[in-house]
Amino acid sequence: MIRAVFFDFDGTLYDRDLALRRMAEEQFATFRNELGIEESTFVSMLLEMDQHGHGRPMRMHHKLAEVLGFSSDLADRLEACFRSNYPNHCRVSLDSQSTLESLREAGLKLGIITNGPVA
Repeated sequence: MIRAVFFDFDGTLYDRDLALRRMAEEQFATFRNELGIEESTFVSMLLEMDQHGHGRPMRMHHKLAEVLGFSSDLADRLEACFRSNYPNHCRVSLDSQSTLESLREAGLKLGIITNGPVA
């Protein structure tokens, strides 16, 4: 008898790639005047470096700064912006929410697992 169901968080309960794209677009809008590059370049490079969360480098914005030629100070501020605002872009889909509610109503325990940061 099944008593509990676990779900992966990133890419299952919410669209991680879409959340990252929205975050990158927000960052570009905020720092546009300091970046000195096209939005499409910034967003595509950020997504490419992230590799759907599987190969995301530590201090990703600093690696991005090396590739795109902006300052370490700007990379620090981009990273801080990302850490502060990314969770706001992680929205559970209506289908996922409905599924979770149905399973809960059926009396099952629910759990979330992730290989990403837990904060």
